[in-house]
Amino acid sequence: MRRRITRLKSDHHVYQEDVDSGAKSPNDKPPLELINRNPRNLEQLLREPKPYGWELEFPSRAFWNKVTFEKVGKYLEAKVVHHTGRVVLSASTKEEAYKNQGLSLADQDAAINLGKILARRCLEAGILYLHKEVLDENTSEKAKAFVRELISEGIKLKEPEAIQFRRRRDI
Repeated sequence: MRRRITRLKSDHHVYQEDVDSGAKSPNDKPPLELINRNPRNLEQLLREPKPYGWELEFPSRAFWNKVTFEKVGKYLEAKVVHHTGRVVLSASTKEEAYKNQGLSLADQDAAINLGKILARRCLEAGILYLHKEVLDENTSEKAKAFVRELISEGIKLKEPEAIQFRRRRDI
């Protein structure tokens, strides 16, 4: 008897006789051991608990992926940061592919283009939801244009809540 291998505790058992009884050919037999090759799979299924941190903590830590936008020198840079601190995706006007286009490197049009680039990379990587910090009225027009472009390209800037598991004592 083998159990599924995930980060979740499961009461589901797969037995060899259950697998053999439903198989019509040798190709119909599923593997008894499931290996999760996508570390973000549980986040996408809303099964991974969010790291909540302290309630009054700023900036908030209740996210899986957070978008950052900043000016670094004479360039603009945008990143998608995982809650562990690892940079998942990044886009910058410093990249050679962007510089070769002859576009501006730090104005509002650059912020709009950077929003399009980062949104496309997020969608290609399967990231549909991002967390953003509170955008107040003192934020620059570049940052507002960047956020508007992310939204128009199909990125949701509010992550859904994780599904809470029922405990045995709740049943």
